[in-house]
Formats: sequence, structure tokens, C-alpha cells
Amino acid sequence: MFSRTEGGERNRPIFLDYQLLVIIEANEATVVNRSTEAKFWSELVAKFIPNTTFRLSLASNKTNALAKARQLQSVEGIRYVCCIDKDIENLSEDPAIQIVTTKNYSYEADLVYSRSLAEVYELTIGGVTDAEKDKQDIENILNEIMDDCKSGVLADVVCLQKGLGFFDRHTEESFVRVFNGKKYGEKPKFCRVKARERILEIRAIATEKARVTKMNFAEHCYGKLVLWIGYKTVCHKLAAGNNAKLSKQLFRNLLMGVVSHHIRFDNFEFKDHYATQFSRLRSA
Repeated sequence: MFSRTEGGERNRPIFLDYQLLVIIEANEATVVNRSTEAKFWSELVAKFIPNTTFRLSLASNKTNALAKARQLQSVEGIRYVCCIDKDIENLSEDPAIQIVTTKNYSYEADLVYSRSLAEVYELTIGGVTDAEKDKQDIENILNEIMDDCKSGVLADVVCLQKGLGFFDRHTEESFVRVFNGKKYGEKPKFCRVKARERILEIRAIATEKARVTKMNFAEHCYGKLVLWIGYKTVCHKLAAGNNAKLSKQLFRNLLMGVVSHHIRFDNFEFKDHYATQFSRLRSA
């Protein structure tokens, strides 16, 4: 259609009829409208850069997303923003590019908070019985699970400093193998025996001394694990009341719907973080 030369990039918005290019790190094979990550960032851009037509540009990983942003930085007249997971890095202060990072480790972690989970629970059972009690129950379960696996999160941070996470990132089955209680409705428990087995696999890395002593769980915990913990939290609450089972896909869809509503109506748990991040952009 047209080249990706500087001139081609400059003319791209004219051909495709948009004012802002939004770069996100999502699987390029994913259908954009079905991607939770695409939905999440689209809601935030629409909220904090209103009255602006935008187009998503998918990069397969953070490195590619940042490379694309740096390429566009040198193109006069094009507006863009690079929206990426923070992970354990702090890239928000990079003055060379227009960047917005998540509040916590990843966008998945920013979906999981007691109010969003409580609303997913209420949608699943078909109504509200006692909203305040539901929220408190969910918060207690969530905090208990998170407190239980803090040592694993700390180990993950230490291992990542050497290039390999304590939580195996290949599949969900890989990263949850250090937990007991994986059956539906069970409350997961971090298993020290299985954790030691994992440590033995990466002993050369895990023997490094931790440089993190105090940390916010969600800011350092692998995002997909946070999402899994959120799912297990709601399922445990559902099972306690003999309610219908909740599939992982339905949970994800309901959670994204709830968080989208929170973003639109200023009830989002991390709205202040994103308001600050977007306000720093140069005339985005």
C-alpha cells in the first residue's frame, strides 16, 4: 500500500484515517477486538485522550514495541503512544519516547482488585446479595492467597535479575505447578516442596541474594499469575455458596467488562496512576 520509510509512516494516518497510533505489546496473531489487552488499552486511551481517533499497532513483545516507538519518534508530524507492561523495570521516565506503563507488573495485574472481583462474582450468581460482604470476603480470600505466595514472588524477582523467572512462563500449567489446591473451588496454597524443586532447576540463578526486601505484591508478581489468583479467588467464593462454576474464559470476559465500566465512569482502582501517565505525554 505504501512503504515504511519515514514518508510512508508520516502518510499512514492519512491513508488509514486516524489521528493517533497506539502501540501495544500483544500477540500479532490475536484478533484485535477479542484481545483483552487491546480492549484494556483502548478503554484507557479513549478515557484519557478523548475525542481522538486512534489505531492499534500490535507488537509481539516489549522490545519490538519500544523499537517501533523509537522509530516513530523521528517521524515529524505523527502522533503515537507506546502502552506497555511495566514488568520489573521502570521505563516511564524515558524522555526519548511517548510511553505509558501499567501501574503493576502487567495489565492483567491491573484488572485484579477486590471490587472488580466482587462484581464478577455478583454477575456470575445473577445478582447482589450483600455487596459489602461480598467485597470483604473477596478481599480476604485474595489477600490470603497473595500473602501465602509472597516468598515465591520474591524468588521470581531475584531470578529475573539473572534472566529466568522462578515462575515458569511457558504455560499456565507451568507457572502454577508450585501450588497445591489447583482443583476448581480450592484455595491455592504455595507449596514449599515444589518450590524447592523449581529452585533446584535454576540453582545458579536462585542463589543470588535478593535486592528487594519490601515490595508491593501486584507490582512485582507475574501478571498472568495475578489473573489466575483472581480467578481462583472468585471460584473459591462461588464454591462456598454452592453456586454454578465459572470458566476461565468467562471470568476473563466478565472481568474486562467490569474494569471497562470502571474506567469509563471513574471508578477504576488505578485511575490516578493512568491520569498521571497520560498527562505526561507531549500533546498526544
